[in-house]
Amino acid sequence: MTGFIVKILLILTALLLTIVGMLYFIASSGNRKTFCLRLCVLLCLGGLAHLAWQAYARHYARSLVPSALHTTAFEYNYEDFQGIGGPGDNEQILRVFGLETEQAQHLSQQGLPYLNALDKRLTWQATPWPDAAKFYRSKTDKTQIPITSLINSYDAGTDEYRVELDAEQARVAQRILYSPGSYYTYSRQTLLVLSPQEQKLLYIVFR
Repeated sequence: MTGFIVKILLILTALLLTIVGMLYFIASSGNRKTFCLRLCVLLCLGGLAHLAWQAYARHYARSLVPSALHTTAFEYNYEDFQGIGGPGDNEQILRVFGLETEQAQHLSQQGLPYLNALDKRLTWQATPWPDAAKFYRSKTDKTQIPITSLINSYDAGTDEYRVELDAEQARVAQRILYSPGSYYTYSRQTLLVLSPQEQKLLYIVFR
């Protein structure tokens, strides 16, 4: 059993216990006033849990970016996962972070030498990214394949699996990826792209 399945089972068990507890909590209220009070408490707890989950999701997403890269706001997130956590599963991600102004300035002034000195494990190159066709299911000579098409090239071939990226975010990501002036690195099925001009970091996965 994979770690992913174990996590899912634990989450489902926790949700089931929570629902049972909530139903008992509400059903055991003696009168309407107590019922309303308990319902308000549960709604508040649900809101806090939602906020906590969002904070954890942002923290986890940022933890996947190398620590040497200094990001600011978490501006956009699209993620779709098809599978059970095993080999051959499909995962499509587009995350957009703000890039710290000071680091963007260093990058603009020093370029590749600055980036390659930040983290010896990564090898950076200047855009435009030339390898899009390698990751596209259909045979093509094109090198500037839209971000949405790259991600959709790994779907099940039906409309229900088509990704729905925000149109403006997709345009920005595509412009950064295929225009000069930015820098990219590809490692472990993850494409990182830095744009000092737009002060953005793209985190892209299509597999």
